[in-house]
Amino acid sequence: MRTFIEFAVLGLGLGALYALVALGIVIVHRVSGVINFAMGAIGMVGVYTFWELHDRHGWSFAAAIVPSLLVSALVGFLIQAILLRRLQNASPLVRLLATIAVLVSLQSALELRYPSQAEAMQSSVPTGTLHLWGLRIGEDRVIIFGIVLALIFGLTAVYRWTKFGIATTAVADDVMVSESLGRSANMVAAWNWGIASALSALAGILLAPITGLSVTQLTNLLIPALAAAVIGSMVSFPITLAAAILIGILESEMSWYVTAPGWSAAAPFLVIILVLALRGKTIPGRSHERSRLPAVGHGNVSWGGLVAALGGSMLLLALLPLDWVNGMGVTVAVGIVLLSFIVVTGYAGQLSLAQFALAGLGAFVAGRLVATQNMPFLLALLCGILVAIPIGIVVGLPAVRTRGSQLAVATLGLSAAIEALVFNNRDWTGGGDGTSIGDPHIFGLDINAILYPRTYVVVTIAIFTLVALAVANLRRGRIGRQLLATRANERAAMSLGVNIVATKLYAFVVGSVIAAIGGVMLAFRSPSIVYSDYIAFGSISLVAEAVVGGIGFVIGPLFGATLQPASLGTNIGVLAFGDGFQKYLPLISGIILIRVLIRSPGGMVTHAGEGVRFIGRQVKKVLPQRQHMSPSQKVLARSSAATHPPTAGAELEVRDVAITFGSVRALDNVSLKITAGRVLGLIGPNGAGKTTLIDAVSGFIAPTAGSVSIDGAPLTRMSPRRRSRLGVARSFQALELFEDLTVLENLLIATERPAFGRYVSDLFMPGVARLPSVAREAIEEFDLAADLDRLPSELPYGRRRLVAIARAIAAEPSFLLLDEPAAGLSDRERVELVELIRRLAARDIGVLLVEHDVDLVMRACDEIVVLDFGRVIAHGSPADIRRDPAVIEAYLGAAEADPAVAEVDSKATVSS
Repeated sequence: MRTFIEFAVLGLGLGALYALVALGIVIVHRVSGVINFAMGAIGMVGVYTFWELHDRHGWSFAAAIVPSLLVSALVGFLIQAILLRRLQNASPLVRLLATIAVLVSLQSALELRYPSQAEAMQSSVPTGTLHLWGLRIGEDRVIIFGIVLALIFGLTAVYRWTKFGIATTAVADDVMVSESLGRSANMVAAWNWGIASALSALAGILLAPITGLSVTQLTNLLIPALAAAVIGSMVSFPITLAAAILIGILESEMSWYVTAPGWSAAAPFLVIILVLALRGKTIPGRSHERSRLPAVGHGNVSWGGLVAALGGSMLLLALLPLDWVNGMGVTVAVGIVLLSFIVVTGYAGQLSLAQFALAGLGAFVAGRLVATQNMPFLLALLCGILVAIPIGIVVGLPAVRTRGSQLAVATLGLSAAIEALVFNNRDWTGGGDGTSIGDPHIFGLDINAILYPRTYVVVTIAIFTLVALAVANLRRGRIGRQLLATRANERAAMSLGVNIVATKLYAFVVGSVIAAIGGVMLAFRSPSIVYSDYIAFGSISLVAEAVVGGIGFVIGPLFGATLQPASLGTNIGVLAFGDGFQKYLPLISGIILIRVLIRSPGGMVTHAGEGVRFIGRQVKKVLPQRQHMSPSQKVLARSSAATHPPTAGAELEVRDVAITFGSVRALDNVSLKITAGRVLGLIGPNGAGKTTLIDAVSGFIAPTAGSVSIDGAPLTRMSPRRRSRLGVARSFQALELFEDLTVLENLLIATERPAFGRYVSDLFMPGVARLPSVAREAIEEFDLAADLDRLPSELPYGRRRLVAIARAIAAEPSFLLLDEPAAGLSDRERVELVELIRRLAARDIGVLLVEHDVDLVMRACDEIVVLDFGRVIAHGSPADIRRDPAVIEAYLGAAEADPAVAEVDSKATVSS
């Protein structure tokens, strides 16, 4: 028991330092909504300032601590005031990438200034031993815990009761309202960044005498601090403190009681994954902020360009000196790993920071099989691929319930756990000497990268080409469209029948396989594989390279990989600037990433693409022109699938549905029926619960009470995807179009049904897309043929609204739920919409119409239900609703209740 308590006290001090960094993470997230991955690097600027003043120049602790904390605070302040301010309208994911760019830049700059691995640092805290009740307790741990506790209580008071704290809360709640009251949200956020950075520096100053001073000291502290901040929901100081203390104690106790290597270090990372998975939601809420990621390519392959590129590569291999050949090998091998980011982040929109660990696992499996079983290279590579499949599922599981920045945290935690449990296990990896792999062969050909570097690079280029073609094929196929739909808008994708869980897991599986292939090709360049090189934070550098190259384009990885040390980028830099260039490459990478995020989110490949397109235009002026069908023309020419008519007389019933959000009752025992062949209007004032009812019917909100059924078959426990497959389609108030897909692809998503075989076949043969006749009729109805190859963002709002309605119709629904479809339409388009709704009803489709345009509702609907404060206050024909006193008082007003108008509208409804 005594040992248990002593190790608990040791963990108390460590947990207190975790709490300081975690507190900074919480402060930044509360005010700017971004998880600051650069927190440790910013803090290390202050730590090294303190070391210079205190240890090298002999300043006292009191004299050195103040300027050191101010230096870190100033760095944090400037990062927000200058960099993050310019990205304030970018997605949280892009802002997170900006903090990664700062991390890479600052850490690289510090490594240039302080290249040694570790420095001893004098302790300014008493380090004696206290003897209490027979226990030996370190004084420094107790003092550190006391300092942190005092800071926590002090900061809690500042943020709760001071004007600065109130201003911070106001900015965190609503930036626009805060700005309207005269507070500069950017300045408030910058001061908070300064405070958070100073806390990180203080943590490093207190920690360095215990562990030794190194550039990565606080960066390594980041993940357990993130675990504590996540448990505190990125909001609560006390819960974050308690979580950090518990994590520190858990690590300390496991280091004594658990003999299996790596588990004490892996514990906080596993905590991150567990907490995020339990707290997350499979279905994002209506208020979920969708990340606008960089542009994505179309996946078309220029076979002439590919042949020319391969021929040029072979020529260069034959002519270049050996060091350039090795640089080409590194570039292409790293490019394969970066292709995994194209699938996971570029296509599926899931930011994974585990790809380098997955590459290491592929290399681990293949390398150990070659070393211990004398397995042939290709067979070992295949085994690495097969092992990557279940591992990809495990890595992707957090993505089912977490998104964006929090998913990045979860995957980084998993990556760190793999590093601790596998790569740092000397019994499995061979330790510092690594695993010797001998001379690998392919079909009897020796591909030893040391003896035959050109041969090895040829094999690497061939593998990159095959993987890149598979990734391009995936983009053009059905599964690629579903990936991009999931990336753009999960709610809309689910409403159209896309299985977002399977889609996300598939992206992680494919990404894991690609990373494993790249990891093997990268590792087998050396006769001995050192697995401790596969550090968790290596994925951060890789994602930076992927973004710089162009994370949505298949050719982008070759551009991004030039920033990898020992790559072609190094060769070019050494040629231009001399032998010392390589050590500056990480710093240059970070600076380039910052510039790309601000100026060119599409990456370097977009600039190269502009040059290629310019050359293509000049060539076309000289060569004779040939007529080419556009993608939409090809699809329309092939589309002849028959439509499946809805079931006549089907009925969707909502019975006594109640929905409660906290103390607010959004719906109160609402009942209605949507019948095939009839149009039911749903009107009421803002906040009446109309969209909430559509969410309940389509499966996005689970009713607190009541039921939803089709012809007596219950739907209440079904997901939105399953309801979509049963014929329930909807439009959205905010359109929710897939902005990275063309209008044609938006429609195809609604028409394409699941096919398990496509998960494999789309990698090799994307197949031919076809539209059913109902989708073609919707295109003709809204005159969308000329817009099919355009992106939704290129259309006027009214046209976008028509695309959203056409997409819902293309799903061939039995029941169509339209949420304010007339918003933004012209008078002519509104008349056409009424005619369309009546024609849909004539096809035995049951329509629920939510609309604020009362005249349109009166003309289009057979009957109307009126909601007010979540309760049904009237139900009847348009004429009856016009005259209902309760409806007039709650919603219509006297002007809308003119009997003459009601009579005219009633006749118009009958005639239509």
